[in-house]
Amino acid sequence: MNNQQHPETKECRTASRGSVLIIALWALFLLTTFALQMGVIMRQKITLATRLDTRDKLFFIAEAGVKTAVAEVRKEDERSDIDCLYESWGNSPVHFREIPVDKGYFTVGYRYPEGGGLKARYGMMDEETKININTADADTLMRLLEKVAGLNADEATQTAYAIVDWRDGDSFYQHPQYGAEDADYEDLPAPYEAKDNDFEVVDELLLVKGINRDIFEKLRDFVTVYGAGQININTVPADVLGVLGLTEKGIEDLQSFRRGADGLEGTPDDGVFMAPEEILTKLAEFTTLTADDEVLLRNRIDRNFFSVKSGYFRVKSLARLNGVDALALEIVAVVDRSGYIHYWREYFDIKDTNSHGKSKT
Repeated sequence: MNNQQHPETKECRTASRGSVLIIALWALFLLTTFALQMGVIMRQKITLATRLDTRDKLFFIAEAGVKTAVAEVRKEDERSDIDCLYESWGNSPVHFREIPVDKGYFTVGYRYPEGGGLKARYGMMDEETKININTADADTLMRLLEKVAGLNADEATQTAYAIVDWRDGDSFYQHPQYGAEDADYEDLPAPYEAKDNDFEVVDELLLVKGINRDIFEKLRDFVTVYGAGQININTVPADVLGVLGLTEKGIEDLQSFRRGADGLEGTPDDGVFMAPEEILTKLAEFTTLTADDEVLLRNRIDRNFFSVKSGYFRVKSLARLNGVDALALEIVAVVDRSGYIHYWREYFDIKDTNSHGKSKT
């Protein structure tokens, strides 16, 4: 008997073993790839869960800041008939600076123009120190666009009347040469009509002809849609007084009166106006106004342009976790004196707390 195997049989078995090895290697490769992919997916899910958990913690801390601010502004004090910068809602580090909550802290604050720069204040911003784009006349809007946005006179006039046309209740141009109505928006890539109603949020300005993102970013901290359009003479900053038309001397005179003997606003010796009718009288006792400033102030007082009491406040509550500076969450809200919230927006993972709208998520 011949036990010797045929050469072709050996080659077949060798080829079969090689095929099994290749299949095994491919299976190992596929399983390894699958395991790696599952690992990546699991890491992403863990990261997302951790991130969401961090966001939730930061949200509740920031919300505590808003609630603290609301509680503070609802308090009545001995100066209940007026609002000025020397009140706890406007600048009180003990209430609003790095206040611990659970495993983190919140800061409620803003930057107030003072001495040619911006000074940090801890509290709420008086929303009624701004130009109300629902009530401001065309001349005020023109000065706003020139002084704040840097537009030339012709551009400022065109854009000011475009704002007026956007909010008025008709489809007619309010100026024979300037403005924007329905026909000016119909040829846009995504056409729309002029609203012919009040602005509901400041961001609506981006829909108005002549206002791009750059102009909007310059305007956003100077304008509001809340209130009846009166400006609190006790809290209004120098830049807005300039928009109202006061001369540099008039602005300095008014601010010097408000600063009091120590030369600082937001301190116990601040000068305050108890009623708009006494603005000229108190300033006349303190300094000599120019004829232009006196005429302008009298005109504004007669037109009920000023107030001494505010009803709306902007809260910027920034939350961080202890030892974790890389992540932060800020809530920006507008509340009225009763505590009702009219506006609410959240910014997570912010790097620059003065650049809202540039959050990562």
